[in-house]
Amino acid sequence: MKFNVAGVAVEEVAGCGGVSRDEKGAVSALFFGKCVACGVEQAVIMAIKIAREIFIDLMRKINVPLIVEFELSSVSDWLKYRRLRPWSVRKLFADIEGGLWHLVEIKFVATN
Repeated sequence: MKFNVAGVAVEEVAGCGGVSRDEKGAVSALFFGKCVACGVEQAVIMAIKIAREIFIDLMRKINVPLIVEFELSSVSDWLKYRRLRPWSVRKLFADIEGGLWHLVEIKFVATN
């Protein structure tokens, strides 16, 4: 299962969303809306967290990998190297990683 996720932040308002498509290109899951975030990086991390939660709910009994694509290399670096993570997003990463034991495989891909 592959999710493409994105985040946006303009002044005090932030939002995130994501879409997952099956092998034929049909949408299998979709989410979007406002989120509590301080910047676009945090909005992308929120989108990753939501995609992970949807994946776990949909694929509870099926062992398929999850691929999450996004466009921020800074978030990719934070996923790879814990020491680079700002304190403001460490709780979000703990939430994301806390549920990963359910997954067979997860791959994060920065597309920029």
